[in-house]
Amino acid sequence: MKNILTSCLILGVISCNSPKAEDFREKIDGQERVAFHIVAGKDGYESRKLKSLLDEDYDGALKAVDRKSKAFDKIIFDIKKMQTLNVDEASALKGAAINYYEALKKLHAYDRKEIIQQLKTKNVDSSQLPSEQKTLLNIYREKKSFYEDVYERESLYSEAKRKFDEANGL
Repeated sequence: MKNILTSCLILGVISCNSPKAEDFREKIDGQERVAFHIVAGKDGYESRKLKSLLDEDYDGALKAVDRKSKAFDKIIFDIKKMQTLNVDEASALKGAAINYYEALKKLHAYDRKEIIQQLKTKNVDSSQLPSEQKTLLNIYREKKSFYEDVYERESLYSEAKRKFDEANGL
């Protein structure tokens, strides 16, 4: 009987989730939903940018890029404000989340350079077109490195979430 009582007590302690940890994780998940809307939402900034580009409204596309950048700034700011005291692995998760969203912001902010070059390419005479197209191709190559950085940081962010969940019984 004593072993059963001890086992139940240990199981009860192990299965308790920290309300602070649950709240922290919910806030992190909330920022993910915001980021998803920015880059993949039907009326998100990425969607607005693409619509503007299809309409050849380069100013509108650049405004969408600026708004997207500000939205990522807000995500980063909100995560930086989050309290990590007395929550296992919260500091690591917070740091990984900030690094991930900073990389995502850099990737999407690079759209500005791409759009400006597209506009230059559109407005040059035929003799300058190959040079401007080559510049655009180089921008795409550079952008690829930003994607690779996002992939790496997303992997670290996912691992930090897994460790956080494991440490806090979530």
